[in-house]
Amino acid sequence: MLRIVWILALAWLLGACTPEASTYEVTVLSGTVDRVSTPVYLDVDAPAVTEATPVCVRDGAAGMPGQVEPLEGRRRRIWWTVTQPAGASRHYTLHLGEACAVAASFTWRVDADTARTLLLAGRPVLQYVHPVFNPAHVQATNKPFHHVFDPVDGTPRITKGVGGLHEHHRGLFFGYTEVIVEGDTLNLWWANDGEHQAHVAFEEEVGGPVFGGHTVRIRWTDRQGEPVAEEWRTVRVFRQPAGQTLIDWRTHLETRRGSIRLDGDRHHAGVQFRAAQEVAEHEDRTTFLRPAAWAHRPPDLDVNDSTHVNLPWNAMQFDVGGEGFTVACLTDPANPYGGHAPFSERRYGRFGEFFPFDLTRSRPLDVHYRWWVRAGRDVPRDTVEARYRDLAHPPIVSRP
Repeated sequence: MLRIVWILALAWLLGACTPEASTYEVTVLSGTVDRVSTPVYLDVDAPAVTEATPVCVRDGAAGMPGQVEPLEGRRRRIWWTVTQPAGASRHYTLHLGEACAVAASFTWRVDADTARTLLLAGRPVLQYVHPVFNPAHVQATNKPFHHVFDPVDGTPRITKGVGGLHEHHRGLFFGYTEVIVEGDTLNLWWANDGEHQAHVAFEEEVGGPVFGGHTVRIRWTDRQGEPVAEEWRTVRVFRQPAGQTLIDWRTHLETRRGSIRLDGDRHHAGVQFRAAQEVAEHEDRTTFLRPAAWAHRPPDLDVNDSTHVNLPWNAMQFDVGGEGFTVACLTDPANPYGGHAPFSERRYGRFGEFFPFDLTRSRPLDVHYRWWVRAGRDVPRDTVEARYRDLAHPPIVSRP
């Protein structure tokens, strides 16, 4: 069922209160990582609480908005973000039903029947494009994808759409050149011969002061348009400091045809980011920032050999509209290959991770990435490493 949540700043100001406010005391342990606007949550039994219930999170006298995510049954997940140094143990009080701070919210705007944009205080941060497949216009309609925008003011868009070099590359996208099913090999990367990915439904659409996002259901089809696999793609954007965007991407893929082999190579499969076409026209300006173990590799070289594996993260730096940007791909250690998958780099503006996988009815595919976007190129390696460690070693949230 589609669940559309419009939690506007006015609702938080006026306090759409629950029948009975609840208070929860929690402690957040940083561990060995400096936490900077790190998303955290607490699961509670609170059946009267809804998505529109305001939440005030207090750290001493200070207050910040939280956000409610309904789970199954009586359970609710309370989200907020924390900024605290490594080694810290900080106490927070969650007041459900109290609006203590007014903050700009994430909201969704429907741009067309096949596109909608996530806004923060009216500024575009993410756009979902989901064309209806048309055999007469295969390249323009063969996959849904997400655009990413300048994290400062929403202009320009920093990802590529239809057209340009390697037309099948679009924004943030996912696919395989070899989808081997029932003895046939489908190409759901180029998708030139009728096989394609089709948007089916919005399973969830959320907006609030802490994050905005959605879960969309995408059907992977054969050349006759019959289902091969079904994907649930959950993409969320969390509030960050100025000039930054944090995109949390989760994909769950199930077979609809028994055993399926997902394969290809590092440059033609997996979850990938493609920068705007302008980057390909000035690829000499593109560089890569890698973990310390790969610091000896020249930043202006797109590495393309069998040793380019085991990267827990990778970052691409490029220019669009005369401005520099850094985009980091952070891979969850729980992903297939546990961070040991081959990484792809291309100076024309594409990078990402590839992993083969055997999909069965008892073994669906689950992957999780974070894409950290920052305006500018002056990003130290340690800063991206800290963002990765924030994902790989999350803070501990506990109740007394």
